[in-house]
Amino acid sequence: MLRQQFSNTLGWFTRNKSFEAWLRILIPPIVLILVAFLAFGSSKMITLGLIGLCVGVGALVLLLRHLPLGVVLLIPASLIVPFTVGTGTGTSINATILLLGLIAVAWLIDQVVIKKELRLARSVTLTPVLAFIFISFIGFLSGQIPWFPAIQGAPITSQIGGLIIFLISAAAFLIVANVIKEPRYLEYMTWLLLGIGAFYMLGRILPRPFEDFIRELFPIGSDASLFWVWLTSMAAAQALFNTRLTRNFRVALGALVIAAIYISLVKNYDWKSGWMPALVSLFVVIWIGAPRFRIFAFLGLIIVVLANFTNVTSALTGQEDYSISTRSEAWKIVLDISKVNPITGLGFANYYWYTPLYVIMGYRVKFNSHNNYLDLLAQTGALGLLVFLWLSARLGILGRDLLRIVPPGFHKAYIIGALGGLAGTLAAGMLGDWFLPFVYNVGFVGFRSSVFAWLFLGGLVVYEQLARQARSSVDFTTG
Repeated sequence: MLRQQFSNTLGWFTRNKSFEAWLRILIPPIVLILVAFLAFGSSKMITLGLIGLCVGVGALVLLLRHLPLGVVLLIPASLIVPFTVGTGTGTSINATILLLGLIAVAWLIDQVVIKKELRLARSVTLTPVLAFIFISFIGFLSGQIPWFPAIQGAPITSQIGGLIIFLISAAAFLIVANVIKEPRYLEYMTWLLLGIGAFYMLGRILPRPFEDFIRELFPIGSDASLFWVWLTSMAAAQALFNTRLTRNFRVALGALVIAAIYISLVKNYDWKSGWMPALVSLFVVIWIGAPRFRIFAFLGLIIVVLANFTNVTSALTGQEDYSISTRSEAWKIVLDISKVNPITGLGFANYYWYTPLYVIMGYRVKFNSHNNYLDLLAQTGALGLLVFLWLSARLGILGRDLLRIVPPGFHKAYIIGALGGLAGTLAAGMLGDWFLPFVYNVGFVGFRSSVFAWLFLGGLVVYEQLARQARSSVDFTTG
């Protein structure tokens, strides 16, 4: 079977005349890289470079034939693949970013070189996503202006890193929207997240030696807030609303939700930005999917609030040793810094270097806002913040509209779970966790978790395309 698959892949390349065109584009830079390694690199650097080059080219060849499966593999790559590549700046590029970059290159080669056209999926979200990318570049250019001549801004490497986080987040969304044509790949993504997540939850419940062993399999950043948000929302939606699953399977998914809430709320109670956004996502899943039980969901929310009344406000402090007063002072200072250029922002990571100009609790120190919305405002200005809110609103409206036409089963549950995940993601950004990681906080490491939001929300556009194709009658073929 493996031999037949290799033969089919090789046959595709020999039959496809356009393959020669992109080879002519790809070979010159490969030769230049090889010459550079041979001329300036050490023997170890040359060896590692050649291995990486061979692996990268091989991966590109495979991705050109199996792009949707490459997108699916982003889930395990984010959760359990520890591989990273050092950059020489103290920041490593992890497997999620590497695979996403390869998928993006393969998709561009397929579109521009092989098919000779670059066509993006028509969607109500396309304009705000492209505007988000455009504003990100404008914010980067704004960062090159010395807004505070008395103090130097962030190094250019940090600014580029901040820009890359914004761009790869948008790229993850666009790749899912444009590469995946069949909803079965969304099913693969969902079940991989839930399956690997269940393994993780099992490890958190087992006695200490087993827990330590299993947790070591998950790289730092993979189990941040948005992992809990999307695991909870997607598992709850499938358990409650996928009527095509067996009862035992739905009970198992319900147990997974209970385990996630127990571990995050009871075992990790001090990490408010871990369990609160997950509860928000669960509340929205029930509110949208089961209108008859809205009163129970509302009462449950009231009970949780009352049971934690003295600690609700402390959620704003996250898991760091910040008091509420310190956090509010930090927000005031970041807002004051942002007034220097409120329209397009101060550029990526710059405000972090400007904070010592202000006194916070008697000290002059560098700090970040611990708030994704303030980060957007400080880095890309009011335009960046408004464009992100515009995109979020478009996604919410799209999900609402899709609920009216998608068939029951996996598909309707996916839409409900995505809407719950959207709500939890927006809540996490307010509570000191990240849907757009800050370069001087979690940075690229945080993208292992934040990528889930962009991937699964991109799935809404996949359903939008199917609805456009089918007009009034939608045949999703699976689920």
